[in-house]
Parts: sequence; structure tokens; C-alpha cells
Amino acid sequence: MPKKRVGYFILLAILALVYIMSNSRLALLLLLFSVATPFVSFSLLLYTARHIRLDISVVAVIMPEGQKNITYIARNNAPLPATKIEWEVAIKTQLMSRETSLKVSAFIKGRSTEEIPLSLTGLCAGKLIITTRKVRVYDLFGLCCLRVDAPGEKFCLVYPRLAEFNINMSNRVESEDGNIYSQHKPGSDQTEIFALHEYAQGDDLRKVHWKLSAKTDDLIVRDFGLPLDYPIVLLLETQHVGDEEDERSLSCCLEVFISLSLSFLQLGISHNIAWYDDGYFHTEQISSVEELDTFIPVLLSASGYPKPFLALDCYANSGFANRRMVIYYVTACRNTAGITEVLPCEAVSTILVIANENHAADISVSDSDIVPVAADSFGQLIINI
Repeated sequence: MPKKRVGYFILLAILALVYIMSNSRLALLLLLFSVATPFVSFSLLLYTARHIRLDISVVAVIMPEGQKNITYIARNNAPLPATKIEWEVAIKTQLMSRETSLKVSAFIKGRSTEEIPLSLTGLCAGKLIITTRKVRVYDLFGLCCLRVDAPGEKFCLVYPRLAEFNINMSNRVESEDGNIYSQHKPGSDQTEIFALHEYAQGDDLRKVHWKLSAKTDDLIVRDFGLPLDYPIVLLLETQHVGDEEDERSLSCCLEVFISLSLSFLQLGISHNIAWYDDGYFHTEQISSVEELDTFIPVLLSASGYPKPFLALDCYANSGFANRRMVIYYVTACRNTAGITEVLPCEAVSTILVIANENHAADISVSDSDIVPVAADSFGQLIINI
């Protein structure tokens, strides 16, 4: 727009010079027309801008194999066309600190609605925040513009790629007091009673507690315990990292974390997941794929943070510490030297997610408990228990 204004004033200067030198009526008419035209154009712009509405349509969930686009819907209820509508789109994943933006422009006929699709590329897993800014409608000559209301922020969840990891189970892990049993879900271990309840239609008669039933004159049914033979904690660290490639590896942390949980469940291993988000340390027990599906949107909505080892520190001060749990610590931060200082008495296996396999050679991993995983080939991970 500044260039057009400069061009317009140059044109006025030329017409004024021509009129002064020629004293021609035609030159005077052209000069007066050039002076009056922007005022007429601005008056039409005032009318048109009042009838412009811009909305955005965003799907709630973007799957890895699905379409990755959003659609702007521009409505012009005025009979005059809007020769140019321009706005800025800012896209940011809540997990990361980097924001990308692009400018979009469109021409809309009078009394019509136009759909402007935008294809999103290079999306990272997590909660996507889409912000629309600086919506402007320009006059016919592009000399002036007026702002119109921008649509509000929109959110969608970008689901992660999932991989089935190879998990080798060699050692049974028990707590100091023996097996750990679920406090939330029943199972099939007849040596441990999870809960008692009155008989209901469909209950297995083999679970009836006959001695207790004889005392109460009601059929009492036992729910057996669910043993957690492998007391595992998957701990996610979403600390901000440096450049753009490392930020993509932070997104891959989510993919590795959720894939690990899914792989354990497919082997029938119940486990705990833990992460830090928005001032709170979260822990959840996962015993089924359905439970994991419930928490995937919560994990994808997690925010990143600058403080190192924040989730690890919270774990060290939680009730899980010193319970002989096996910890799989998923992080994209390459500074792993302080992990053993935070948890000196725990069995911690660090899964260090990096951008690509080419970066693996640049990382010095002397500790056998640190496994580097490339974001472009994370499905090849092998876990030994």
C-alpha cells in the first residue's frame, strides 16, 4: 500500500505540472478527477467494509493420515465487490514456543461467499492454536484500508504417529512388599480381593464368596485383584529445546511416549504415565487401550516449559519415588548429565529423542541407560525390561 500511495502522489504531481505548463482544460479535468477518485473510493470502502464477515472452519482432530487444512469463509453482503481482503494467519503448537505466520488475500464478489482453503504442512503433534490477525479490506485502488473483525482463536488436536515398539521382557519386577496391585481396576488374580459387592445378573457364580454370603443372607461376589507385575512409569518431559529441528523432536516425544504406552498395553502390561503441565504434576494408571485413548487429548494439550528436569523433579518429590518403579524418561533435551542426580536411587532409562539419525553421531552417549531415538525412525525402538 505505501508504494501505491507514492505512485498516486507522483501521478498527481505529474498531472499538476502538465496543467501548469499547458493550462489545458483537459489537464485540469484529469487532475480534478484524480483528486476526487480516492475520496469516492474511500466512501465506497466505508460501505463495503461494514458488510464483510470473515469466519474460519477448523476440524477438531487432524489425524496423521488425514487431510491437513483449514478453511476461511469470507462473506460479502454488499452489492459492491471487495477487490482485496487481506489477513494474517498465525499457527502455533502449544507444546512449542515457535510461531509461524503467513498472509492471505482474496477477492470477493458482491453478495457472495467465498471459501479459501489453506493447506497446513509440517504439522507437529499436539494442540494447534490458529490465530487470525489484521483483517483489512482495501479500496479499489489499494490506497487505503479499513480493519474488520477477525474470527476468534481456533484450536485443534494434531494426533501423533504411532508405532509398535519391540519390548523384550526378561525380569519380573516386584515392589519391596511383593506384587503391586491396581487400586483402580479389578483383575483375575484370585489371591487378592479388589472389592466385594452384592450379586448382580451376569456375575460369575465362581466368584461368589460363600462364607460371607451365608452370614449376610445375600450373595456376595468378589472382584479379584489386577497385579501390576511390571510396575512401570512412563515419564514425559516437555522442556523447550533450541532450534526448529529440535522443536520437532519435542513433538516426537509425544509420539514416542504414547506409542510406548500402547506397546506395553498390547503385551498386557499395566503401567503409569506421568507428565507436568500448567503448574501440576499429573499421574494416571493405564490398564487398557480405552483408558489411554481417554488421556491422549489431555497429553496432546500439554504445554512446553523452559525449566530443565521439571517433570523429573516433580516425580522425585511425588509418592512414586523410592518404590522400585522402572522409569522410562522420554525427553528431547540433550543435557542428560543431571538425571542421576535428581533420581539417584531409581532405575531410570532415558529415551532421548533427536531430530534425525544424522544427529545421533553428534551426541555422546556414554551411559548405557540412555537410548537415542531419531524422530524420523522412532518406530525401531527396542525396550528391554
